[in-house]
Amino acid sequence: MHPVTGTCLSGSCICGDVRCDIQLPQPAAAYAPRRCDCDFCTAQQLLYLSDAKGQLRIRANTRLTRIKQGSEQAEFLACSHCQTVVAVCYREAGICVGAINASLLQPQSQFAAPVTVQPKLLAAETKTERWKQLWTPLVVEEAS
Repeated sequence: MHPVTGTCLSGSCICGDVRCDIQLPQPAAAYAPRRCDCDFCTAQQLLYLSDAKGQLRIRANTRLTRIKQGSEQAEFLACSHCQTVVAVCYREAGICVGAINASLLQPQSQFAAPVTVQPKLLAAETKTERWKQLWTPLVVEEAS
């Protein structure tokens, strides 16, 4: 990972077995978390935060549960104990990028108001190109 100066935010799943850290080049107030309008994300009240110039690290004391929804191109990463979705990621040819569940980062008031996005309206190729441009380089460390 490359060095990032700016804001470092941390969070964890409900039971604390999975920790997340995101380094952002701008202050938290410069970011508006994205609220996906799909049924899965809406039911879980997920908000996503990412910056392609940042860094995202997930450290899990257990194996993560990987969930695929919709087009099945991205994986939702959840704690295998409490089932909290901590991030969503996309992997392709040696790259791994993701967006953290901003609902886990406190206080929520530090961000701009969330915006709703509609990725289910995008073609598969358009989604992956968008993710590669917007999502954060991701490193996942999990127990075997």
